[in-house]
Amino acid sequence: MNIYQEQLPYCVYLTIYRGNKMPPFYIGSTSVVKVNAGYRGSVDSDEYRDVWKSELSDNPHLFKTVIVSYTSTRESAYDREGKFHELLDVVRSQLYINRSSSSFRFDNTGKTLTEEHRNKISESSTGHKKSEETKKRMKKPKTDDHNKKNSEARSKVESVTCPYCDKVGDPGVMSRWHFDNCKHNPDAPSRPPKTMVCCIYCRYEIDTANFVRHHDNNCKHKT
Repeated sequence: MNIYQEQLPYCVYLTIYRGNKMPPFYIGSTSVVKVNAGYRGSVDSDEYRDVWKSELSDNPHLFKTVIVSYTSTRESAYDREGKFHELLDVVRSQLYINRSSSSFRFDNTGKTLTEEHRNKISESSTGHKKSEETKKRMKKPKTDDHNKKNSEARSKVESVTCPYCDKVGDPGVMSRWHFDNCKHNPDAPSRPPKTMVCCIYCRYEIDTANFVRHHDNNCKHKT
């Protein structure tokens, strides 16, 4: 992990699905390490949960995950994920696999919510109840031993080789640019159109590849 990732170890990611059984996009948040290790996201909705698992298992080449925002804490990653969910209206949009918004996770103490916002929170929470045991486990901070085990497990990941260009690297990273997606693969699928995201500070629309560099927390209009 480089210095940049040590300072900003969490992220919001966009998973792109190129199959025909689900919508093409999924937005979530997690650690940078998990994304680099090949994590695509966890879908809990009744509508897509089984299809998601089946496609990940049978057709992993149809998935591609890119990081759209880096952050220093898990809480801020949740917060940014929620902003993306609200901005893109993922619950109602036919372009997103998400069927609930992460905005219900955040502490809104002292804030006045609009009726529309309250309705969205209510709709996103419907059918997504967590047990008390799950809630306690989510609130429990990770121990040093837990983090050490994750680090050790990550270090044991074996490198893989692309059969088209002989490039060797981490399987999570290699799956993005090599194997079926390798530019030397004559049957490589065509790249999907760029995904446009709107900056919450200046309202400028830009593709996700350049979003983090010039907008979000780096936007010159942020106060």
